[in-house]
Amino acid sequence: MTIFGSAGPWRGGICALTLALAACQDLNVPNLNAPDRERALAQAADLEALIAGTWRTLWGRLHVGSSTYNPMPLVGDEMTATFANDGALELSSEPRPVYNNNSTSSVAGAARFPWEDFNEILSSASEALAALDRGVVLDSSGVDHTARGRAFAKFMQGVGLGYLGMMFDRAYIIDETTDIEGLVDQLPEASPYTAVRDEAISRLEQAIAYMEDPATPDFRLPTTWIEGLALTKADLIRLAHSYIARLLVYTCRCPGEREAVDWNRVLYHVDPTRSISADHAPILASGVLTSNYWFRVQNSGSFQSKADYKLIGPSDNSGNYQTWLNTSVPQRTKFLITTPDRRITGATPTSSGSYFRYVAGETFRVDRGTYHFTFYQWYRRAGSSTTGPGVIMSKAEMDLLRAEALYRLGRLDEAAAEISKTRVANGQLPAVTAAGVPQDTLGYCVPRKNDGTCGDLFDALMYERMIELAGLDAI
Repeated sequence: MTIFGSAGPWRGGICALTLALAACQDLNVPNLNAPDRERALAQAADLEALIAGTWRTLWGRLHVGSSTYNPMPLVGDEMTATFANDGALELSSEPRPVYNNNSTSSVAGAARFPWEDFNEILSSASEALAALDRGVVLDSSGVDHTARGRAFAKFMQGVGLGYLGMMFDRAYIIDETTDIEGLVDQLPEASPYTAVRDEAISRLEQAIAYMEDPATPDFRLPTTWIEGLALTKADLIRLAHSYIARLLVYTCRCPGEREAVDWNRVLYHVDPTRSISADHAPILASGVLTSNYWFRVQNSGSFQSKADYKLIGPSDNSGNYQTWLNTSVPQRTKFLITTPDRRITGATPTSSGSYFRYVAGETFRVDRGTYHFTFYQWYRRAGSSTTGPGVIMSKAEMDLLRAEALYRLGRLDEAAAEISKTRVANGQLPAVTAAGVPQDTLGYCVPRKNDGTCGDLFDALMYERMIELAGLDAI
């Protein structure tokens, strides 16, 4: 989905408001107490707080803030729901209605809030870098922490631009040299998403180059910057490479763009020596870092979301999924899945798997379409949304990006080996081969195509990505 908002992108900037009054005498007296950008960010503690806050804004947008049910899982048929709050019903309805971003629309926030927050990340990171360029030193108790502040600000500058490129058709490209206050009166021309993506990648590459420079000292991020994680310089470099791989692949809007990706470049960034070597998982704690998104996709109340059959249906071997697909949308309703994939169900269709649970009751509204109905719900976190590691980028994601790069480059046996890692270990399925998905002794195969035949290697790749990455991040 590509959506474009018109709200101003510098909500987090520092602006001065001048009130001019005409009277019998000159009352244009300057307010010496009004802070400007340079004075407000001259103190190390204030500047560090601004830098650290960029990641909190990212987490808040994807997991906590206004319009907490991010639209992407609904629009992408990953989740489904019938509650109307935050535009969930409209965004998951079929046929898809025309998106209405009028400010009075119930779904306007789906564009407005991400637009504001991703731009706030970009703005704050750029202002922080401008302050560092002016010579502000991030010292604490005699220790110079400027290097970690500069590296993280440049990293988050790339991340902010990257999310704008993935989600919106156009966005404004700014950096630390941009006069943000001057842009309030005259905005630049918005750039197409491809240019935004390319610039985001460039910022991440700049962050990597800065951190790899021998002159840049080692550092470790405070655990309050990315909650619970004391990332080292080497860790942040790996995370930057992983985000670049994401942007190269996920910003594509159509199959043609996907095929045209520089897959050798993707392969470079997802190389095991460069990308994350373990799941990237901030630590959740009640009252400190929580996820409304994970609450909604796992709860059993009126705001319940469930797994869309378009997500888990290809695992079915009973033929019920094909019958569902061949039924007119208004007449569709829930059905039981028979599958050997133990992430979806246990040994029977009414038992829970390791990633999804069987839900017998029904909280969805019949009058809003039984095609939303499903027996299964994403439950990989066992209902938790306030404690424990919260995986938002997995090692499996890097393996599957590597698998796609290998597939696109014609290295099918290598791609099959990468795809089989999670199939075998997590799904308890037989390894896939370059020839496609094998059948087991019962004649079952996962995934099946829409016509019921066993999938090929690419089907296995796409299925594995859907099941392994569902629910981890909200966009």
